[in-house]
Amino acid sequence: MSVAACSHSLHALPVVRIRKGGMEAKDVAVLDMSLAGCMVAWKGWTLKLEERVVISFPNLANLPATVLWSEDQKASFLFNNPLHEAVYDHLIRAAQR
Repeated sequence: MSVAACSHSLHALPVVRIRKGGMEAKDVAVLDMSLAGCMVAWKGWTLKLEERVVISFPNLANLPATVLWSEDQKASFLFNNPLHEAVYDHLIRAAQR
């Protein structure tokens, strides 16, 4: 399965924690997710293109990621390493409960 083939707009919005160097972590709702990254509802400190952050999903190791874009109270991140399909499926199932 290709990374681009897996994308879900999530009805039950999981919450992730996003951190960047020196800033307090923010809990935000995930709006869309794929193997390659995620889009979140964003209100917080300014995010810059290609800035590095760490994303923490519940019960999952921290995922280093890079900012793809941020505007209109949304932001998109590219994971440094795509999610394994089994991990992705687990997150989608957990969000739909």
